[in-house]
Amino acid sequence: MKAEELFAKIAEKSPLIHCITNYVTINQCANILLACGASPIMADCALETAEITAHSDGLVLNLGMLSPDKLDAMLLSAEAAAKKHIPVVLDPVGAGISEFRRNAAKQLLDTGVITAIRGNFSEISAVCGIMSGEKGVDSGDAISEDISRETVISAYNQTGAVIIMTGETDFIYDGRTVFTEKSGVPQMKKITGTGCMLTSLICAALTVSVENPAEVCALAVRTFGKCGEDAFRIAEKNGLGTASAAAYLIDNISRFTERSSRLEKL
Repeated sequence: MKAEELFAKIAEKSPLIHCITNYVTINQCANILLACGASPIMADCALETAEITAHSDGLVLNLGMLSPDKLDAMLLSAEAAAKKHIPVVLDPVGAGISEFRRNAAKQLLDTGVITAIRGNFSEISAVCGIMSGEKGVDSGDAISEDISRETVISAYNQTGAVIIMTGETDFIYDGRTVFTEKSGVPQMKKITGTGCMLTSLICAALTVSVENPAEVCALAVRTFGKCGEDAFRIAEKNGLGTASAAAYLIDNISRFTERSSRLEKL
């Protein structure tokens, strides 16, 4: 499958994606889902999350700004997602920084419904019990490709979920093939929520194609990275900064989606 085909399918289906995410990036996640043709809904009250998930096509569980109440809402939503058999993507934001987040990730993984996990090296390592240094929610020092490859394989073996480990080189593994991607630019780290946005985009992609999940996730990662590269190129050309690049990133995803939809109809 080509990226154009994938995004045309997302736009055609317009899947409803329920995101229980952090308040720092909730707006960016909603906008990236709208840009790719999906429909976002954000609810984290345990009194309604299960019901909302039952009406959704995909579920994102983001551990940023976690609280006991939000964790309860996530567990209830995971149960509802299991009954409907929809993809569930876990974003273990800052999992290596506190015991509460690590335990929350374990509880969510123990439900057996997590389809995919998207995080950086530190976060993926924390989820599978390999402790590493962590600075906030960013990965630490550069990691060799061999270690990265071993880490995604180990994480998959322990969780059974598709692993999407993002960094200078992105690694995607579903138990069969390790895909690598080298798209994007380092400046994307200067935009709040690029990782959270990518997680939401991956969830939307998984709602339209689950036969080859690693390939679908790799396509989403590649498209997001290429759109990010172009966003910073446009911003720099016009003498603008990171805020403008963030807007161009969402613009580029929406324009790519529109072009893909037109190609699908030809």
